[in-house]
Amino acid sequence: MAICTVLAVSLIVASGPGYALIGNTFFGSDILTAEDIQMQRAAGLELLKNGKEGDSAEWTNPSTKSFGTITLREKLNHNDYECRKVELVNTPKGDEIQRVWLQHVVCNVPGQGWKYLY
Repeated sequence: MAICTVLAVSLIVASGPGYALIGNTFFGSDILTAEDIQMQRAAGLELLKNGKEGDSAEWTNPSTKSFGTITLREKLNHNDYECRKVELVNTPKGDEIQRVWLQHVVCNVPGQGWKYLY
């Protein structure tokens, strides 16, 4: 059940309340905490800003033992927006059994930042 929840909401990019670059507050603290999500978001935004295809960024939260890796994949164009495939591997609370692999597409919408496409 937790994997389905994470898959559905793991990479939502929006500027509205409750949304984040990577992760969001729709799922409970049994997956990633708000602090985990902030660390993951910061790593993801920096990677999208300065990274190239194949580059990865790691994030870790010593207080929760959660960690993960974000990897940029190929560039895409959708409705004239710059888009990127992004691959995520998250390990909540350092529990390898709960490790989740995800792949999504995000687009840079002028004036709004990176948004979740799928």
